[in-house]
Amino acid sequence: ITITANAAVFGSTGNPDATGVHANAKLLVQVPSGNGTLGAVNVNAVAFGNGIASGDPIVAIGSFSFGGQNLLVEGATKVHANAAGTHDLFVNPMKAAAQISAHPIHVASFAGGISASASANGDGPGGIQALSRVIITASNDINIGDHFNVGALAHGQNAGLVEATASASLNAPNIDVTGSAHIHATASGTHLTGASGLNAQAKLIANGHNVFFDNVTVGASANGSAHNAFASANANLQAASDLTIHGNVTVNAIAVETNTSGFGAIAKAYLNAHANNHLSISGDVGVLASANDSAHNGNASALACVQLTAAGTGTNAVELNDVRVTADALDHNGCGQTLADAQVLIQASNAGEGGGVHMGSLDVTASANELGTGDANAHANALANAVINAQNTASAAGNDVLVTAN
Repeated sequence: ITITANAAVFGSTGNPDATGVHANAKLLVQVPSGNGTLGAVNVNAVAFGNGIASGDPIVAIGSFSFGGQNLLVEGATKVHANAAGTHDLFVNPMKAAAQISAHPIHVASFAGGISASASANGDGPGGIQALSRVIITASNDINIGDHFNVGALAHGQNAGLVEATASASLNAPNIDVTGSAHIHATASGTHLTGASGLNAQAKLIANGHNVFFDNVTVGASANGSAHNAFASANANLQAASDLTIHGNVTVNAIAVETNTSGFGAIAKAYLNAHANNHLSISGDVGVLASANDSAHNGNASALACVQLTAAGTGTNAVELNDVRVTADALDHNGCGQTLADAQVLIQASNAGEGGGVHMGSLDVTASANELGTGDANAHANALANAVINAQNTASAAGNDVLVTAN
């Protein structure tokens, strides 16, 4: 099944008077008392505007929704939205949204994987927004094969607020994602107007009884010349029984402010993985929050927070390979506190039977640096803390256990 909406307007660049552009591609499948079996799904919405009049938006929305007893998509499921414009002299909002919403009563299966992407790119003072969202619920199983990609990219030139948001939420008793999961949001821009900033947020939520992933990557990047830069990456994985990840878990938030007249850079990276029985991550865990600020009026702040916990009774209730958590804050022209904060909790918390922790190496680093002359209030603060708590046995068999603040 292929659904495509393509809208374009070419107005006068010298005297913008063209009306707005809307592209809306929508697939809705409803089988309340039956099953839905689809070969593949492709939904595309593309909107382009040149010389749009003041107040008229450029909007592209692509969506796929399902309701019924069971859903099986044998091929790839792809939803894409793209909104772009040039020579925009007025304040015109620009938005691209890609959305997948599936709520079968029993089972949701995407054998060929899932890809949802939104891209918004504008030249002009209007706001730029890219939103990509996947929400899947089922009362029995969610199965995603091959790949699970959710991405948002927003870029503005001489624009207003630039926002990129990518989110994925999975809720079912049994969740099985056999392909790599990649949730990513990127906001970038140059010469953004007034108090306009860069905002990138990426989030993955999985909540089930038994939860299985291959590789997990959640990344947010805000980079450019703006009022401020903010990046947040969040992975929240919860299992009422076992949480198993066969590959790596990577959570990165990177904020870069290049505008010397701006007001700072903030990066926040969170990983919360909990299993009521057994938590197992076979690959490495890497969490990074990096804030790089060139502004004279702001500061850099980086927070990396990790919780890896289980309530099982075995000596390997929490079973990990190497874990690296880094918070890096760099101020080139500080006027306040440059803050780097890295916090780690690894815990097997069953007090009755006694759960244990078995892991490789642990490296927790917080680095806060002030460069340049700054002002009288400029100072740097680095905090690094790690707690390994086990009722039975705690074993870190890697080369190093390092906790560093500088």
